[in-house]
Amino acid sequence: MRHLLWVLVFSLGGCCCDLKKESYAEVPLSLDDAKKQAKETGAEIAIERRTKHMGGGGCGHSPVCVILLPVILYDIAFPETWDEVTIMKDGEVVLNASYEKNGTLIHAQHLKDGVVLETRNIELKALGKKVYVDSAKLVPGVDGGMERVPLSLASQHDFIADERKALEKTKDPKRRAEFISEAAVLLEDEGVAFAKERLLAPDEPERSRAEVVRMGCASRGSLYPLIETAQKSQGAWVKLRLIGCWENPSAERDAATNVAMKAACESALDVDLLETFSSDYPGAVRGTDAVNTAAACPAGPQRALFQLWLGYPVATEELEALLAKDATAKLAWKWLDPAEANQRAAMVKIISEDKAGSASLLNTLRQKETVLESELLEALAKRYLKRTGLLEIGDRHDTLELFALAATQPDGVGRTKAARAAIAGAAAGEKDTKRKAMLEAVLVVLGDKSRVRAAVPGVKDPIYTGEYPSLDEDVCAWALQKHGGCTVTGKVLSCP
Repeated sequence: MRHLLWVLVFSLGGCCCDLKKESYAEVPLSLDDAKKQAKETGAEIAIERRTKHMGGGGCGHSPVCVILLPVILYDIAFPETWDEVTIMKDGEVVLNASYEKNGTLIHAQHLKDGVVLETRNIELKALGKKVYVDSAKLVPGVDGGMERVPLSLASQHDFIADERKALEKTKDPKRRAEFISEAAVLLEDEGVAFAKERLLAPDEPERSRAEVVRMGCASRGSLYPLIETAQKSQGAWVKLRLIGCWENPSAERDAATNVAMKAACESALDVDLLETFSSDYPGAVRGTDAVNTAAACPAGPQRALFQLWLGYPVATEELEALLAKDATAKLAWKWLDPAEANQRAAMVKIISEDKAGSASLLNTLRQKETVLESELLEALAKRYLKRTGLLEIGDRHDTLELFALAATQPDGVGRTKAARAAIAGAAAGEKDTKRKAMLEAVLVVLGDKSRVRAAVPGVKDPIYTGEYPSLDEDVCAWALQKHGGCTVTGKVLSCP
């Protein structure tokens, strides 16, 4: 019964978009068509404007019309106001139909060969069409009332063939899931059989199955019959989407999350899977056996990526294997944690090699106020020296801030020694006076206040007072004011 209710909700709800209309029922699809039919056949037609507060869901007082809709579905199917139409021929009701104020058919019951047929519309939104079909015949029941006997949709049109053709034209998992789910919900038993067939087909992509599960869990019932079928794939994406079947934290949700995590760490390096895990099910990992799950992952790059995603320490050998190839390295960049020594070193190595996009890692180090070790500072100092011309503002600022942070540590003198040596060596041999002054300013940032006077000649008018130096003279002014104890009054720079 619950599945039937969802079918009616989907089929009788208002149209959201411009759908192509197709009819396989012998009923007038508009109020004008109903008037035309009555005129051409010499039948009597009665039109009554009705509103919901009048009570009842259409039909008026017609003996042929039997409303089988529960109140909640009547509210969905019918607008606040509609036109109820009854056509009588030779004293017999041959049509009772409900039309929207714009004349569009909502629902109908009509007499054909002595049998009362129910006509409804099905909005196959994935297929882009709205179809009208005879969905059932109404027959006398044993209790003296009327019973609804469903009619096969396939006897009127091969809608399943339409769904198959649509699937042939797309590989997008979400679109495929929409076609499969739509068939299951709206095309009755034939649609359910088709949907289950596709979910078990070896050539159906894992992501399509997973999307069906996601939609099924979100529906809270209408697609539940498909979830059991989709589960048979045993894929990581399907297991991930099963988490959504539980809205609130529970033992069942934790169990589903553990299964999904195990599948994720055993799958190929799939950053999209892990990102979806985080974005769609935030907090799901809490309360699970994530530590043991991560430890049980197969050793190697896969486990390293999974542990990075969880925020756990990673063995250096496995981390290096993960970062060794560009194809896998960039998957891991977003989860590298500068609080972990080997990950911090890996970040600086990537930055020092000037790999495309590595500036984001430099920014992360700065934003998280990372105190770098001596060898890492030296690597950044050598990189700084290799950069010529106008450096990207954020890049230069991030590097200088990391130098300054290291210099202010209790062991700053020793920590920055190698970096200062690299910069001082370059400054000593520099012939360009402007660049030489800039390098002297960098030494000030690294904690060598004896270099203040040597950096002053690099300051130009107007004196830079901003926070993000880009030009060499900007670096001199910024470093002297922020780290050399100098002040600016008007156009005058005063240093101790």
